[in-house]
Amino acid sequence: MQSTAADQIESIISNRLHVEESGFDDETVITGEKLDAESLDIVEIAEAIDGELGVYLTVDDIEEMQTVGDLKSFVASELEGN
Repeated sequence: MQSTAADQIESIISNRLHVEESGFDDETVITGEKLDAESLDIVEIAEAIDGELGVYLTVDDIEEMQTVGDLKSFVASELEGN
């Protein structure tokens, strides 16, 4: 079974932030209490998305996104444009 980009993003966030995938959803704020992503975490998430999905994100791109859903939407739109 092939995983979707959304599934891969959830896995990346879960692995980098040591949070169960069931512990967050599309409405979860990336830098909020549940995920508590700091600058280094955001850099690692951006690098993993680039490496696994081929979508380059700057730290500023991710910091401008409020929620996990925003991140998924941005990556999906970038993948559709490629």
